[in-house]
Amino acid sequence: MIGSGSISGLSQDNSPLTPDEGRLILGQLQELGSIRKEISVLESAIARDKEQDAREQELAVKELDVEKQRTALATEKAELWEQMYKSVTKKPGAGCLILRALTLGVHRCN
Repeated sequence: MIGSGSISGLSQDNSPLTPDEGRLILGQLQELGSIRKEISVLESAIARDKEQDAREQELAVKELDVEKQRTALATEKAELWEQMYKSVTKKPGAGCLILRALTLGVHRCN
């Protein structure tokens, strides 16, 4: 019987493993395959998380830039309002008061 031998060339009776050892090794190989699949899934999840973190970091930088621009605009607006307030509440200078007195109040000071 030439075709009845196993892959290693030994017959079933001359196998180096007992049936229990064979089942144990088969179970371990199946567990190894399952663990490899789990590792693959975890690696892809890690890659997705890294991509998400990079997108979030980029968004945070953009948000910080926008906030800096808003702060600069608010500062400019506050300065403009302060200048406008000062120009409205500014008292006339001495020269203007003298000119007003000489013109009997006809001249208006700005």
